[in-house]
Amino acid sequence: MDSILIVLLFLVPVVVMARVMFRSPANHEHAEPGGYAEKVFDNRFATLFVNAFRLRCPVCKEGVIFKGWFHTEERCPVCDVEIVREPGYFLGAIYFNYGLTGVLEVIIYVVCYALLGIPHYTVVGGMLIFAVLFPLYFFRYSRASWLVFDQYFAPRLPPDLEESSEA
Repeated sequence: MDSILIVLLFLVPVVVMARVMFRSPANHEHAEPGGYAEKVFDNRFATLFVNAFRLRCPVCKEGVIFKGWFHTEERCPVCDVEIVREPGYFLGAIYFNYGLTGVLEVIIYVVCYALLGIPHYTVVGGMLIFAVLFPLYFFRYSRASWLVFDQYFAPRLPPDLEESSEA
């Protein structure tokens, strides 16, 4: 009985998340099949997430959102949507970066120390190096992930489509 309950507690959220992640694009008057606007209105979480790891604009899915390693574009060069909405906008991205680093640190420690038997000080030394270097590497991806969550929960349109939908 307990195993059935555990399976249900695991299975129901997975099914719900799969339905949310792979929902069909919104039906919109500007979303012509195969057109630019169809990409804009395709706000399935899976599509947005793939674009985050390609470091592309979450709205048009084409524009590059970083100039260099740490510099975020103010506006998308393709669709001209505002990337940095306000000062402090990317504060949530810090939580993504910090959270993933913490989770990976715990996994690394358990695998290396408990399962592989590597000495404690060796594992901790390696983890310190990882804790410094990984957040620097993941910086752009955490910001792109934050943009994905923002686009998913509060969808934006490029300025040219906003004007045509208001008219």
